[in-house]
This record gives sequence, C-alpha cells and structure tokens, in this order.
Amino acid sequence: MLLLSAILSSQVHTHREREVPMCWLANSESGQQATDAPADFKLLYDVSAPIEDKIETIVKEIYRGDGIEISEKAAADIARYKAQGFNDLPICMAKTHLSFSADPTAKGAPTGFKIPIREVRASVGAGFLYPLCGM
Repeated sequence: MLLLSAILSSQVHTHREREVPMCWLANSESGQQATDAPADFKLLYDVSAPIEDKIETIVKEIYRGDGIEISEKAAADIARYKAQGFNDLPICMAKTHLSFSADPTAKGAPTGFKIPIREVRASVGAGFLYPLCGM
C-alpha cells in the first residue's frame, strides 16, 4: 500500500482544485468520451407488445428455444398486470444460470425446448416484470 501511494503521489494533476491521480483523470475523460458517442441501442421487442409475446421473443431470440409454456398462475399474473396498466414494462427473465433452457442438466446450447413460465412478478419501482421460469 505504501508503494502504491508513493507511485500515485508522484503522478498527480490538479483537477477542479483537487489533486487527483493521473489514472483517475484519464479514466474520467474516456468515460466522458464514451457517453458523448452516439448510441444505437434498441430493445429486442416492442415494449407495447403483449407480455406473453415479449417473453416468447426472449426465449426464441436469446435462448434459442421453441417457445414458452405458461402455467395457469402465470396467465392470471399476466392478466392482472395488463389490467393494472403494466403491460408496457420490459421483461427480465428469472431462470437457471446453468443452461439456456429451464433444465439445469441440459448443458451447452440445447435446442428444441420450451421454457415453462410458472409465475410472473412485478418490480414496478424498478420498472420491469420478471417471469419465474422452470417448474
């Protein structure tokens, strides 16, 4: 730690009336350049699409699955969120990290599967819906 502070103290720059290590200044300038660059971000789906369609798009385009199987509970959850005006919230999938499918034993990049949606919850304050996948 003493060696690091000796190195940093020898390479300082006065920035906004404070002495800061040069590496901090370089990082802040490259961060500013990154935020000034034009962005070409777009969502995978239209947020105004039905909730089921957004979930299915994620499954097909990201996980390479054949589709989804929605439980009665999940269908009721989706209907309730639509009635409450939350249809246009984006989706954040909650599923196993061990496989692209909902089966943690299916390793690699499986195909030919459907992802079961057992429940859908809302994180309204954070601004998204999250389907719980798997049985």
